[in-house]
Amino acid sequence: MLYDAMEIDDNGHIEKQNAQRDQIVQRLQKLLERPPEKKHKELHTFYKRMRRERQNLFTFLFIKDVPPDNNASERAIRNVKVKQKTCLPARAGIGTVQKRKGQHGTLPRSDPLSILPLKMV
Repeated sequence: MLYDAMEIDDNGHIEKQNAQRDQIVQRLQKLLERPPEKKHKELHTFYKRMRRERQNLFTFLFIKDVPPDNNASERAIRNVKVKQKTCLPARAGIGTVQKRKGQHGTLPRSDPLSILPLKMV
């Protein structure tokens, strides 16, 4: 259904575009009328989210300037996220960072190799 929506010809007749758009919206509505069984927990969660967000799913069909995907947005924030991952500890609270600092602070300063378990044979 999403692929069909992305394939609608923008250069064609407006009546044809409107008919295709209406058909896609009706197909979505028909799918959302039948909820999945609750024993399929992940599918049921997905279904609830689709029902909640159905007004936003095909925004690109109604507003010409909205792209059908968010690739440009993800590319725009990628560099920031990569820097965050390399510069900041992942999911570590301040306490974890302080513990690591404290462990390194207790190492002997005179001979750093003395902590390695090396045996000469």
